[in-house]
Amino acid sequence: MAIKEINKKFQKLVLAGGILIILIFLALSLGLSIRHRNLLINQLNSSAEGMFDSILFTRRWNADYSGVYVLKDKGVTSNPFLENPDIRTIDGKVYTLRNPAMMTREISEYARDSDEFTYHITSLKLTNPANKPDEWERQALQAFEREIDKVTKLDTLQGRKVFRLMRPLKYETGCTGCHSKQGYQLGDIRGGISVAIPFDKISAELKLNQWIMIVLSVLIILVLSLVLYFFVWRLVNQLIVLNEQKNEFLGIAAHDLRNPLGVIMGYSQLLLEGLFGFLDEKQTKFVSAIRKSSNTMHNLINDLLDTSKIESGKLGLNVQETDLISLCRENVELNSAMAKKKRIQLHFEYDENIPKVMLDPDKIDQVLNNLITNAIKFSYPDTTIRVSLSKNEHNVLIEVQDEGQGVPENELDTIFKSFSKSSVRSTGGEKSTGLGLAIVRKIVEGHHGSIRVESEVGKGSIFYVYLPIEKNNDCTWIEKITGNCEKD
Repeated sequence: MAIKEINKKFQKLVLAGGILIILIFLALSLGLSIRHRNLLINQLNSSAEGMFDSILFTRRWNADYSGVYVLKDKGVTSNPFLENPDIRTIDGKVYTLRNPAMMTREISEYARDSDEFTYHITSLKLTNPANKPDEWERQALQAFEREIDKVTKLDTLQGRKVFRLMRPLKYETGCTGCHSKQGYQLGDIRGGISVAIPFDKISAELKLNQWIMIVLSVLIILVLSLVLYFFVWRLVNQLIVLNEQKNEFLGIAAHDLRNPLGVIMGYSQLLLEGLFGFLDEKQTKFVSAIRKSSNTMHNLINDLLDTSKIESGKLGLNVQETDLISLCRENVELNSAMAKKKRIQLHFEYDENIPKVMLDPDKIDQVLNNLITNAIKFSYPDTTIRVSLSKNEHNVLIEVQDEGQGVPENELDTIFKSFSKSSVRSTGGEKSTGLGLAIVRKIVEGHHGSIRVESEVGKGSIFYVYLPIEKNNDCTWIEKITGNCEKD
């Protein structure tokens, strides 16, 4: 892998990791916020329920004693909605009756002054106009008549955030003394009590805690990200150095091996041609094996050298105006002999209007040779391989189509990777290094082109190579390759 590509992948990895951490953090923050809100609402609901029950039990106690008389002292007024609410004792003191409704309203005034909570007794059939319901209470009372037993709401009252709960009051035996003339039957809904608990202070504290958590989390994420970036950056740089050393060693070793292998190939060929005397059948077999093995090793070394150059970012394109038709025709002719040995027909078809294209002819010839020889290796005798050349507005298209065995679908994504070998075997026992298609892809991409394959097991494969046609006065892909594009 080239150094630039490693750096790009590292940058993408860091960016993706950062985005992933941020998304996880946002999801956790949202989840915690929702959980805190639900816990707050549940707590407020429990508190409001407890307050309602306390009020209800106090009212029942009052009703069970048919009201409570209190000393009519200064500031104490009689209930105008009761008949004969006052009594006078033998010592001349006056007491006035406090029924459940009056008592509830007066206690609510104490609650309002405490700033802890407020409550309000109300009804759709009012005796005291001061107990008139607001719009939300009116809707809740109507809901009670539809057999809904509780209504809650997060609301704003007098500029404060409050949790409101309202439950119905039913007509009970103790209510007859005050409400018998209103026509209620036992169990009827005759009103309700609404409880309001302010929670703006609690909400503000929760928000402050959330912001503190957010700030601390961001700081932790930043510190961890910097530490992770530092260690990963060092690791990537070490890998880059090791990769460069590996490529350098590979290049030296392959170069030093290629020369003696060339000598072995040359002498073995001369022996087979009889230049040093006649070889019997056994000797010919041994020398042929030497020739075949050294040729395989030579091809492997060439592929390793090409891979080493590519991974070092030294593709070394010698770009020039090239006649692709002639280049393809020559390659097809050179591979025809190999195809004939397996009784395979090799055809070349082309569009005569193909323009000359700026590319590296040696590298594209290597691409063509690899694709065509692969097609021959994996095709059966008495089949046909078609090489075609066409164009569209932006690209020249090279197609190599065979009638061979095809590549399994699950292997199509890996055949362009280094040292990746298909489960499909060559039909003539030809050897493969597993580097050819990886080199092809790198060369094509080095020309800002692309390559893809379509294959079906039992029917064959088609390789498509797209090479861009230089066009207009904008920066061309050639300038981009050489780094001379001023518009980049």
